[in-house]
Amino acid sequence: MLKNLFIATALITILSCKNQTEELSLNNVDYCPLKVGDVKLYRIDSILYNPFTQKADSFHLDIQEQVAEKFLDAENDSAYRLTWSVYDSSRNEWKVFKSFSRKTVNNMTYETFDNQTLAILRHPIAHSITGIKYQWNLHLKNNSDPMFIYYSAVAKPYLNFTNTVMSK
Repeated sequence: MLKNLFIATALITILSCKNQTEELSLNNVDYCPLKVGDVKLYRIDSILYNPFTQKADSFHLDIQEQVAEKFLDAENDSAYRLTWSVYDSSRNEWKVFKSFSRKTVNNMTYETFDNQTLAILRHPIAHSITGIKYQWNLHLKNNSDPMFIYYSAVAKPYLNFTNTVMSK
């Protein structure tokens, strides 16, 4: 009898233990901060390859992203208008070439470019072993064919950044 009680207690103890490798969950604000007036600068380097001439050209572009304003969108959600600008050295100023909106509602962050809304991040930002649990359809809010995205790495270093999120 005592042996059976010991086995039952041991089983209950083992089964009630939490797995110490739980998923890491991060705040969406860390990866998608939105505050009116914030500015980020990006340098985009590209290589264009022409298969007919077998020549490659490279170029770079400096882009300034600015959170311009907060507003209520057509779905009555708080959204932010962002602008992308390129530097015009002849005028010594940044020139806006693209305006779009970004918002976080429930468990998704959306961006709307040219009247097409994309679901760019799912929250909480977390990585699962299978990659399926945190899968979402990029085209959730538009009529395009489904394109499934999932986090392939969370809180991992990339180049000189210590805490990044990668999606596939």
